[in-house]
Amino acid sequence: METNKNETLWSVVQGSGVKLLYIFAIAVVVAMFIVGILEFHFFISKD
Repeated sequence: METNKNETLWSVVQGSGVKLLYIFAIAVVVAMFIVGILEFHFFISKD
């Protein structure tokens, strides 16, 4: 009974962990994209 509880808890943790990982990855990509655009704009305006 206890192992069954742990298994369901683990699956829930894994599920939310995967979701958080996806959200984190998307956030990092978006941040890098924004920073890249800003750097590109500043680099062009400098020239």
